[in-house]
Amino acid sequence: MAEAGAQTKTQSSSILVRLGDKEWELHEAGHQERQMSRVAVDFRSTGTVDKPISLESLRRSTVAPAIPPTRRGRQKGKHRTVLTGFYRLTAELATYVLRTIFPKQARGSLASLKGGLLVGMVFGCLAMFLFHQMGPVDTVAVQDATSTTTNMVSTSAVTVPRTMLSVPSFQTYAVNFGSYSSLGEAQAEVAMLKKRRIPAVIVPIQGFQVVSSVAVHQEDAAVEAKSAKGSGLNPVVKPLASHTRQIPVLGTSDKGALQETEAWLSESSSAILALTAWLSDNGRIEDAQLALSNALKDYPGDSVIAQTGISDQLAKLQASLVAANAALKAHQKEAAMQHVIASLGQLASLSGMNA
Repeated sequence: MAEAGAQTKTQSSSILVRLGDKEWELHEAGHQERQMSRVAVDFRSTGTVDKPISLESLRRSTVAPAIPPTRRGRQKGKHRTVLTGFYRLTAELATYVLRTIFPKQARGSLASLKGGLLVGMVFGCLAMFLFHQMGPVDTVAVQDATSTTTNMVSTSAVTVPRTMLSVPSFQTYAVNFGSYSSLGEAQAEVAMLKKRRIPAVIVPIQGFQVVSSVAVHQEDAAVEAKSAKGSGLNPVVKPLASHTRQIPVLGTSDKGALQETEAWLSESSSAILALTAWLSDNGRIEDAQLALSNALKDYPGDSVIAQTGISDQLAKLQASLVAANAALKAHQKEAAMQHVIASLGQLASLSGMNA
């Protein structure tokens, strides 16, 4: 019986373990590991025999070694940590705000109002802080934007459609008492001549010219200048003329309106010369009366000249012609001469829409 018991004990404690092309036989006795006396040979090796392996060494050999984290993995871990912290902080802040506005223990709207005011003050302070972090406004950029807008407006004004209006020529000779760079100086000269009983008119051509009379022929103008020199003055005879030219007017003008305006300007020039011939060159008064009558009759009207865009310039010429005709009818040569000089100056200074 003793032998049978010994055999039974030996057989019950035997465990066979296989791993790949190796195998071990393990025996347990009183919770202790015992190495087996049998070993396996690895025929692929160089012929050496493996040493007996315990259960603890087998566990260590079968567990995969820990792989150290890479740099990219460490960065991802840091990002996750930051995001987790941000989400947690946001949740706590939201919870605090809700508890402040709607406290559990307080009742009524007073507590909610206090909480809302507190939260509003916090966000107001935050907004003021962010506002003061902003840089100052760049005044140069504002000026550039303003100048750009001004240039755009100027460009749009230039692109207004235009057409050309023909202005007739004329040739006269004036008794000139001086050409001045300022209007004040010219007015002072006119006042001085008035004291000497010599009426004069300021013509705004090439500065401000002071003219006392005009004539169609240069010799007739020289006679007038000579008589003035006898009074201790020193006038000179200068041409007061204008050549045929084109001036810009609105391109939206009706073609018929432009033709009527050009015809009226031609009649006006002829009327001025006819009146000048009667005043200084012993011309016929009938010719002057007929020419002025035709010019006034051919005036196209205020509504027509308004289409040209230079109605203010043309209206001044018409007013001078009306005044000259009235002086002619009254046989007032001195007044008629002043209106003739004014008409010639206005006709010569027509500049169109460039004015």
